[in-house]
Amino acid sequence: SLRDAGFETAAFTEDAYVSTNYGFSFGFDRFVERPTPPEKRARETFADGIRYLHEHRKGHFFLFLHTYQVHDPYTPSAAYRSFFRAPEEPAAEPVGIDVPTRHRAEFDDYDRGIRETDDVLAGFLRELDRMGLGERTYVVLVSDHGEAFGEHGATRHGFGPHQEQLHVPLIVRGPGIAAGRRVETPGSLVDVAPTLLELLGAPPLGQAQGISRCAALHGNAEAVSSARPLYFEWSGEGAAGVRFGRWKFVQLGQQNLLFDLTTDPRERSLVRDHASVEQLAMQYLTDRARMVRLVGERPPSEAGASNGPVISDQTRKTLRALGYAE
Repeated sequence: SLRDAGFETAAFTEDAYVSTNYGFSFGFDRFVERPTPPEKRARETFADGIRYLHEHRKGHFFLFLHTYQVHDPYTPSAAYRSFFRAPEEPAAEPVGIDVPTRHRAEFDDYDRGIRETDDVLAGFLRELDRMGLGERTYVVLVSDHGEAFGEHGATRHGFGPHQEQLHVPLIVRGPGIAAGRRVETPGSLVDVAPTLLELLGAPPLGQAQGISRCAALHGNAEAVSSARPLYFEWSGEGAAGVRFGRWKFVQLGQQNLLFDLTTDPRERSLVRDHASVEQLAMQYLTDRARMVRLVGERPPSEAGASNGPVISDQTRKTLRALGYAE
């Protein structure tokens, strides 16, 4: 880990799944999980981050900041509730491509939350630069999932295979990375850790599923093949599948679906090429079985993973507020 490589490590999160109960504190010297009220999300967390910068500005550090500000339920603070449209404006106008009008109110609140978080992040970056840390610090912005607003019949997130839930940002700023560079080759969240470790000159992970994207960040966009399989799977009885270049294969219940994201980025037309479906299905099922087998071969934790984590009443309350528990 980065701690083993000599970095001071700290995390400030907003509880729920990103907590000690679920193993996220492993490798951190300091791990703070604050069950922040919706109206104070992001602001308090990034304020913690700024205080940490001031305390550790002379050393080598890894700082992880996590917020639910743009997570369902969408609750922008009072200063942002008038953004984008007046509250009394009728919600009859089109919202955007494929978003039904009935989702206008929550769609607008989602956009307000994004704008608010963007302003909070901008303040954090300004402070980073003001302290003289910007030129020697890598900043990575990433999300674990997107949100749906009825584009394919689903709302929020959790059980949908479509791009509105799967396509997330990965933005990197730092030494040697040109501003405005865009990498079109698809990647995966499992690539984030290997990329960071290479950027920082730390030893690679022994069993990482992802690959480093450093070469692409430094201008070699062809360093990673677009034909590399990228897997996704929702919990419970949700969808699962694989992205393979322009193709996207999905298992949804008893259905096998195939989309061509180059000609159909909105995923409106199923491809009827059964040979492509069969090839992707066989590759996906084979690789998925291999990964499941590898996970099953890992030794159980001393605490007994079969019983699941013991979570506090506050964490349970936060999970309910975010829609993860009844």
